[in-house]
Amino acid sequence: MVPGRTREARPAVRGRGGAQHRPGREPRAVGGSRLVPRDLADRCSARWEPVDTTSARLIVPFGDDTEVLTVTFDPGTGLLERMESMRFKDETDDAKVLWTNQAQDWDELGGMPVPLRTAVTWADEGTPWARLRTEGIVIDADLDRSIEQAGP
Repeated sequence: MVPGRTREARPAVRGRGGAQHRPGREPRAVGGSRLVPRDLADRCSARWEPVDTTSARLIVPFGDDTEVLTVTFDPGTGLLERMESMRFKDETDDAKVLWTNQAQDWDELGGMPVPLRTAVTWADEGTPWARLRTEGIVIDADLDRSIEQAGP
């Protein structure tokens, strides 16, 4: 991790795009940060608002607007359990659909707690359209070459 930045290497997922999807890109990036949710406020000027004893809203600035994610934590462990937000599913949609990112099977990798599996579900489909698996984490990696190739 570069201070203020997180980089995940994962297989490409073909996205559906369009102008109305731009606000969904930040929640997707935030959803991809399931490994380090505590760092999100510093990373993208987001702010947290409590909902109850196990949930909080993550308000993420995006251009002139904001996107809101509801983040739920396991009451026994305090680990991230689920992130939800309203997102456009397709470029032709007029209405947003509830999108859920469910963290599963937490374990330690590289000395830090990590969800080994994540399931991503659109509410109108009811079953995950994507299942992600974390196989490893590199801590304090030399990112100079990666940043030179891809940019910060």
